Amino acid sequence: MKRILATLLALTTGCTMLASCGSDSSSDAKDEKEHQVQICEQIDKENALFENLCDSLNKGIATITIIDMRGDETTTQYVTSDGKAAYIKVTDSDGDFDAFMNESGCYYFDHAGKRYFFIEDEDVPQSARIDTVEIAQSFMQLGGEYAGTYEVKIDGEKFIAERYNNGKEIFYHVFDGDWMLINTIEDRGGKMVLAVDPDYCKISFGTTVDEYNLQLPEGYSPMSKGEYSIYTYEKDKASD
Repeated sequence: MKRILATLLALTTGCTMLASCGSDSSSDAKDEKEHQVQICEQIDKENALFENLCDSLNKGIATITIIDMRGDETTTQYVTSDGKAAYIKVTDSDGDFDAFMNESGCYYFDHAGKRYFFIEDEDVPQSARIDTVEIAQSFMQLGGEYAGTYEVKIDGEKFIAERYNNGKEIFYHVFDGDWMLINTIEDRGGKMVLAVDPDYCKISFGTTVDEYNLQLPEGYSPMSKGEYSIYTYEKDKASD
C-alpha cells in the first residue's frame, strides 16, 4: 500500500516537484534574500543518493517533511511510509491533524483523549489518497543522466550535490549530511539558483522510515462516529 493523504497532492503539480514550493518571484513578494550558491569541486562519490531516493519512493518507502512559511502562517507536513502503512501529520494555524493508514483503513487521532476514529478501507475516499510513485516520477522529470557528484556551498554551508543533465537543463540535487534531499540547484541563464527558497519553504525527502509512528499507539480506545463528530466540531470551534 503506497498511499498518503492528498495534502501532498499539491507537491506533484506545477512544472517540477520542488518548484511547487519555490519562492514567489513577482514584484508583490516580500523582500527576498539573495542566496549565495556555489558549485565547488567534483568529488569521488557514487551516483546513488538521488536514484536510491526515487527507487524508495517507487516502493512507497520514504519520510517527507515540508515546512511552508509563505503567507501569514507556517504549515508543516510530515509523512512517513514503509510501503504498507503510512502516517501523516499536518500542523498549521488550525492546530494539528494526524492519521495512520494501513491496508485495513485509516485511523484519525484524538491524542489528548487517547482515542481514535477508524474508517474502513473501502470508505476512505480515493480523492484522499496519492501514490508515492507519482512523487518519484515527478522527481525523475528533474533528472536525466547522472553527470557527477560535487561539493556545493549554499550561503557558505557545504553540501553534497548530484548533477543531472536532461539534455535541456542541468540540475544539482542537494543532500544534507543525513543523505536527505533538501533542495535542487537550477541553472537559470547561467546563474545557479535554488529551486526552493529556504526562507519560504524547507523540505526533506529521505529513504528512512519512522517505524514508531507506523502502528497504533498503545492505550488508545476507539471512538464512535458520533463521538468523532463531536470531537471534530469542538476542535474546529476552538480554532475559530
